[in-house]
Amino acid sequence: MRKGQFIIVTNLKCGWSSINKITNHRCTNINKNDRIIFVYRDIYKRTISVFLNWCVRRATKAPSTSWLMDIMKEKLGEAYEMFLSLLVNNEIVEAYKMFLNQLPAIYMSNQHTRPQSLIILDNNIENIDQLINLENHDEMASFYKLMNTEMIIYNISPIQDKLLLMNFLNKNESYRKIIDNTYNADISFFRKYDININRLT
Repeated sequence: MRKGQFIIVTNLKCGWSSINKITNHRCTNINKNDRIIFVYRDIYKRTISVFLNWCVRRATKAPSTSWLMDIMKEKLGEAYEMFLSLLVNNEIVEAYKMFLNQLPAIYMSNQHTRPQSLIILDNNIENIDQLINLENHDEMASFYKLMNTEMIIYNISPIQDKLLLMNFLNKNESYRKIIDNTYNADISFFRKYDININRLT
């Protein structure tokens, strides 16, 4: 997305909807004087956000409108009814486990779950002028200043649900490893910039 001389690169569930509201238009070409800003997100918090938005939020209202619920139904088969029941009864940790167990098989099926680094590689972007952590208050304040505006945050999930799932990951290394292994390309990519993208903070 472009705003003046800035090209803002980001992914779905990494602030895309909010950033899209403050930019002038989609970017179709990059000029040599443009400044590339890459807005990224911790891989744990991104998977939690995807799950809360596309599974938990829609389970009781409109599961048929969720691309992720459709995929989970296909992958789980008969176990889908158990998954849906867990969501409806707000047993989100158990449902999240079922989602994570399927993550390695589904992560490339939708832009919400694809590795964040692919957008850089797919668009042949060689130089990034600034990386902004969506979860870092100071870095986002710097971003707002550059954009000369503040963002309205869209698709916000309940903070208590986020904290519950972060606490679960903090105590369960085996499930963290599922995420780490699935997004190993992102971990390696951001490491080049001295960024740890899989932190439990």
